[in-house]
Amino acid sequence: MRTIAAILKMTICVLALCPAAAMAQPSAPAGADGAILRKALEANAKGDCPADLMSPGLLAACQQQIAAIQPMLTAKGKITRLEFLGPQGPDGRGELWLVVYEHGAQLWGIAVGPDGKIVGMFSHDD
Repeated sequence: MRTIAAILKMTICVLALCPAAAMAQPSAPAGADGAILRKALEANAKGDCPADLMSPGLLAACQQQIAAIQPMLTAKGKITRLEFLGPQGPDGRGELWLVVYEHGAQLWGIAVGPDGKIVGMFSHDD
């Protein structure tokens, strides 16, 4: 069985945390970004980089990396559960989530800007 410690081992940076993420303002109360994270991951699993969810910088990073992202997410299967683990980053403006799939789990960090678009996303994969 996987442990949080094993999941924390970073082996792949799936989407680059954009410089704009450092300027991100909280878009909602802590733990409120799970829905947008789920939508983005489900789109990525289909090979899409949703422009309506992503800042221009993150969209560009996604488009460069989607060929590697999609098969990894597809192999994990459907998302079965998201669990908010707490704020992330030196200023606490990002969020850390445990994403549980049919065939595995990952830790995901997300930062959402004041416009409601994701400015940074990354994965800690075991």
